[in-house]
Amino acid sequence: PSAGGAYAYTGAVRGWGYIDALGNAARFAQPNDIVADAEDNLYVWDEGNNRIRRLSKAGAISTYAAIIKPSTASYKVWLKLRHFSGRFMYTKDAEEAQLISPDGSKISVDYTDLPDIADYRDIDGNVYHRGSAAYGKNFATVTKNRQVLAGNAPATVAKDGVGSDASFVAISNLVVFPNKMVYVLDQELASGKYQLRQINQAGVVTTLSTAKFESPARIIPNSGVLPTVLDRNGIHKLQAGGNWSFTSISDNKLLPAKNLAFDSPDATADKDSNIYLTDPIFDRIVRVAAQGNVSIFAGMLDGKSRANRLDGRVDAARFLHPYAMSKDLAGNLYVVEDT
Repeated sequence: PSAGGAYAYTGAVRGWGYIDALGNAARFAQPNDIVADAEDNLYVWDEGNNRIRRLSKAGAISTYAAIIKPSTASYKVWLKLRHFSGRFMYTKDAEEAQLISPDGSKISVDYTDLPDIADYRDIDGNVYHRGSAAYGKNFATVTKNRQVLAGNAPATVAKDGVGSDASFVAISNLVVFPNKMVYVLDQELASGKYQLRQINQAGVVTTLSTAKFESPARIIPNSGVLPTVLDRNGIHKLQAGGNWSFTSISDNKLLPAKNLAFDSPDATADKDSNIYLTDPIFDRIVRVAAQGNVSIFAGMLDGKSRANRLDGRVDAARFLHPYAMSKDLAGNLYVVEDT
């Protein structure tokens, strides 16, 4: 940025291509990551062109390095520009790939295995993952800040216990509540259904009930003191005594829950325990009140679909394939659309 806070941009909107030039005359194809060096030059991983492009402070784009891949047709390179150090990195399965500068010299690459995006971050910023370096990315362990909290190698039958003495089959969903209790959905091998399991900060794993949830299932964040699970049949709320209350969405005409295209709606909740679901079939957001009443909250309130998105009040807005949703502390909903 300049002293006045203005930014200079390069490339062009929908200007797909490969051109080294100044400012908006330059062209990229899927710029995927960016990092700055000590002199404030920017380096961009131009994935579509298999190049690392350099953006000078003057706004000039040049090719810094070409990515030379093995000839295997199924080969896919995953490169990451380390934001804190400017290093160029690949995943371990890309060790044969090389970075070659325009003058033909080879640029060193760090083949450290890159971490996945966090499955969840708690209110203090701790990072939780399914899978670990010790046991692989098999979704049979839970780690906190890269240290195993519970689980070990994949098992055919789940087992409660402490730390590595506990076992999981296949963890599909992980949520950390404000009280730091971790909840996961663990899939049974035989039935394909899911069980809700709890992990405390000491690594003690407890299967909470014998309830089974149909695939796909997910734990709804922000849904109260105890977890709420959404599956293809409806919304299941765990009660203090260990029983479950249930709100069906299969029998409600507003929600085509048995339609395969509506297999996996996303969901979140507000402070009053109202639950909001994405509906990518009818391009809208559905609200399930704490009392169980189901209504359209935003998008397509008049029953007429629109082939485009439109901002505005909830009674006028239009969505285009909403598929993911989250909520901030102020209660605002954020929706991601798949275009």
